[in-house]
Amino acid sequence: MAMPHPTGTAALSRRTRILLIAGGVVLVCLLLGSRMLDYYVTWLWFGEVGYRGVFNTVVLTRVLQFVLVALVFAAMIAATLAVAFRSRPVFVPVSGPEDPIARYRTLIIQRLRVFAVGIPLGIGLIAGLAAQGDWETVQTFINSTRFGVLDPVFNIDLSFY
Repeated sequence: MAMPHPTGTAALSRRTRILLIAGGVVLVCLLLGSRMLDYYVTWLWFGEVGYRGVFNTVVLTRVLQFVLVALVFAAMIAATLAVAFRSRPVFVPVSGPEDPIARYRTLIIQRLRVFAVGIPLGIGLIAGLAAQGDWETVQTFINSTRFGVLDPVFNIDLSFY
């Protein structure tokens, strides 16, 4: 039988934790299995036609773009949360035993590290996933070439635009 925690929530039994972990592993395998199979088949096809380097460049660009954007956004959100936490009022006015916010305040203070790490990581992952789809723009910028035609008004090569 599960013993209640001091916070009032029941602890999960060992069997329940094992089942939850196993279910999570199965879910991740189901979600990522088809994606990994698709990448493998595409990698084989690009190798068959002699353009495996192109595929590797695309994958590397997407991964680097995901990691960089996720880290930048996570750092910005973490810094913002740190500033907000440090500039909060030292004492909180108590409006009585039926204060509706007191319960949430104690929950967040008890699990401060989970919130301080989880929120920036979650937002960083979402930002990284959104950014990695723009790999073509990044590669176009990195591998730009001159057109050899100048803009008549500003006298700049058309590849600038």
